[in-house]
Amino acid sequence: MLLIGIVLIFVVTTTPVTSLAGAFLAGLMVDLWRGNVLGGSSIIYLVIAYAVHLYKRKFDATSLWFLTPFLLMVITLLSLVSGGRLVSLPALFEYIMLQKWIVLLLGGFWLWKRISGEKRLSV
Repeated sequence: MLLIGIVLIFVVTTTPVTSLAGAFLAGLMVDLWRGNVLGGSSIIYLVIAYAVHLYKRKFDATSLWFLTPFLLMVITLLSLVSGGRLVSLPALFEYIMLQKWIVLLLGGFWLWKRISGEKRLSV
């Protein structure tokens, strides 16, 4: 599930073509690692990435007000697809841990953009 959070951050911070390709490759890696049918996770990750891009057209997708409910919805849907319960204690624990990582990753990305965006002129 941590890979979903990383893919979500990648989708939010990059261009549409790059993020869709990254989501597809991440899905292939998950399928190869778990021994599932190739392309199953890739389609799910592509749908998630495309949904974020549709949202990014009108709204700010880097805010935690979007990422928090969206990530909870994605984790719940993935647990349903994989045959789990609608709400389970391990899924909620993973959600809480992912939120901490997303806050750290977004904070680092914001800080990096802020530092690299400032152009200093030498006199």
